[in-house]
Amino acid sequence: MDLHEELKVSGPISIFPLPSTVFYPKTLLPLHIFEPRYREMTADALKGNKLIGMVLLRPGWEEHYFENPEILSVGCVGTIDRSTLLEDGKYNILLRGLSRFRIVAELRGKSYRRAEVELLRNIHDRPMSGGTGAHPLIERYRNYCARLPKKLREKHRLDFDGCETLGEAADRVAYQFDLNLGQKQSFLEELDVRNRTKTVLSLIELKTGIINLSKSHLREGFDARSN
Repeated sequence: MDLHEELKVSGPISIFPLPSTVFYPKTLLPLHIFEPRYREMTADALKGNKLIGMVLLRPGWEEHYFENPEILSVGCVGTIDRSTLLEDGKYNILLRGLSRFRIVAELRGKSYRRAEVELLRNIHDRPMSGGTGAHPLIERYRNYCARLPKKLREKHRLDFDGCETLGEAADRVAYQFDLNLGQKQSFLEELDVRNRTKTVLSLIELKTGIINLSKSHLREGFDARSN
């Protein structure tokens, strides 16, 4: 039974909408759970399937945050890898991303949101055969990291050993970059791995070019304050 079949038979999942968090498969998301409704959500998830679906709130959510503001339909479901119940009843949890999903129907009956979801499969994905260094994406990202200042290299260093497919590797790289919310959500909604890979390669090329230009200006004694 694969991941999609496992999640299909597990029933509805908890939905955790946030205004500025986009989550990807094969990435980790630390969360501090403090609102009573989401503390209940976390407790129920820990007693059940341990699944939480992360989605973005639509613009204009501020006026109805404590009700049920509109949310985007595509998100990422993760499993609770670690959890700590604090003395005041709050939680610190770590989510591990599993799969993209689309909300099919929201369910009532709880203080928090739940939904039946359809898991979304990648298109044109392929195994990372020949090792994680076999694809240009991995090589170019590592070359990019090597050109970063030493204090930033460790922060951006990625372990690709857990990536079984190209799509997983592309998601992991994209998660590292400071994209705006719209770009992050568009990347999440893109199911064609070829397109996701092109996007990530373009980002790596852009950022590598910026680093090279910066180093060139430093060598030439360029002072950005003079412009």
